[in-house]
Amino acid sequence: MQTEHKKKTRNPRTNRVIRKANTYFFSKLGFNLLLMVLGAVLMSLFLYRVQSGTAEIKQKESNQIALEEAVSILSRNAENADTLTEVYHEGNWKALDNIDELLTGGMYENLIHSETSVQSLMFEILSNGIDVDYVFLMNANGTIEVSSDPSLTGVNPAVPGYLTQENVNRILTWGIQKDGTTKPIFVESRFGTYYFYPKPYSNGGKNYTLTIGVSSKALDEQIGSLRDVSAVLGRMAITNDGFMFAIDANKGLFQYYRNGDTLLTGQRTAGTGIDVQRLAEGFSGMQTILGKQYYC
Repeated sequence: MQTEHKKKTRNPRTNRVIRKANTYFFSKLGFNLLLMVLGAVLMSLFLYRVQSGTAEIKQKESNQIALEEAVSILSRNAENADTLTEVYHEGNWKALDNIDELLTGGMYENLIHSETSVQSLMFEILSNGIDVDYVFLMNANGTIEVSSDPSLTGVNPAVPGYLTQENVNRILTWGIQKDGTTKPIFVESRFGTYYFYPKPYSNGGKNYTLTIGVSSKALDEQIGSLRDVSAVLGRMAITNDGFMFAIDANKGLFQYYRNGDTLLTGQRTAGTGIDVQRLAEGFSGMQTILGKQYYC
């Protein structure tokens, strides 16, 4: 016995309703998917901006802390350099006073009738004993009458170029400034750089200027190490592999720049991409340096 299944045919109107429903459903689904995609993109952009802004703020804070620490160290070093210079000069003035006391105590009377070579030898021993480079007596004409350096005895030191005539004149006025203070005379010549410390000295009715000369090399080296910007900046730690550099805005030169193997200290900033003027005015933000972006 066979059973015949009759296929049910839908009403044309029903088919149209179904098609419209399907079209609406899929169009709605597509629209919702588009909104979801756009929402995800916008959310990603928003999160990126938030994260970038937060990272920039944190980097700025890190940079500021490191910068303030570096400035503080350099300021303390500058103060220490000034103190060191003051102590250095005080020590040399004291050494001059000690020589004056020794000569006044009878040493010069014992030497005055000795041969010039003997006088020079005793002054040389004296200079070595107090660790100075020159000890000499200069008369009112600027001629050295007795010196620890025999080649200077009987001559004006401006003639061979040890000093200028202006230096000699300042020695003869004992380094007294217009305000009444006394300062050492700094001399730079082909023989080196020296500080000269003079004071009046009288013996046997004659007036002299007693002077010691000290090389500035030791002081310069100590001050140089304290004021060495590269030594300070090179030790500073910056987050995100950052680094510190210093620029002389007036000269357009790097006072210090070292980033990995790249060393630009002493070189010109032109061509590196750095806007020196903006940095000098206190700008903070992104700067392109040698083709790479940094937050400065």
